Amino acid sequence: TLGETGSLVRAYDGERAPWRKDGTLAATRRLGRAEEREFVREAEFDSPLYEAQARGISLDYAGEETVDGRLCQKLLATLRGGALVTLYLYDATHLLVRRDTTRRDGVREVVEETHYAEHRPVAGVMLPHVIRAVRDGRVVHETRIREYTPNPVLLDGFFAPPVADWPRL
Repeated sequence: TLGETGSLVRAYDGERAPWRKDGTLAATRRLGRAEEREFVREAEFDSPLYEAQARGISLDYAGEETVDGRLCQKLLATLRGGALVTLYLYDATHLLVRRDTTRRDGVREVVEETHYAEHRPVAGVMLPHVIRAVRDGRVVHETRIREYTPNPVLLDGFFAPPVADWPRL
C-alpha cells in the first residue's frame, strides 16, 4: 500500500507468520497477534461462492434486499469455524455488490460491510474497481483500483518473509 506518508507492505505466504514492513528502510517485523489473526482471515480472498462445498462452506438463500437503491439477492455463507458472511448479489447482473462479515471484537459482535462498485471487464471477467470498508456506519477505508494484471507470473517465494528463519504459524 502506498500512502501519503510512505509505504506499507504486509504479506502472508500461507505457511509462515504474516509480516510487515513500514517503508523501504524499516526492519521486517511480525504482526501483533490480533492483527495477525485478522490478516490471515482476510488473506483468503476467494469468494465464499467459489468451490463452497469443497471448502466446507454452507450457503443458504435469505431472500431479497435493497442495497444502495438496487434489488439484491441475499445469501448467507457459514464458513468453517462458524463465521458468518452475508453476500448481496445485484439481481440484474448477479455481481457481488456487498459482503458483510460478522465477527466478535471482545464481547461485542461487529459487522464489517465491504461494498464493491464500478465493475468493469478485466480479461473477460467483471471486477470491482472501488472497494469500500464500513464499520459502525463509518467508512474505514476505500480502495480505488486503476489497473488489474490478471494471472501475473510470480517468482517462487514472492510472499515469503525476507528473513530466512521467520517463524511458522
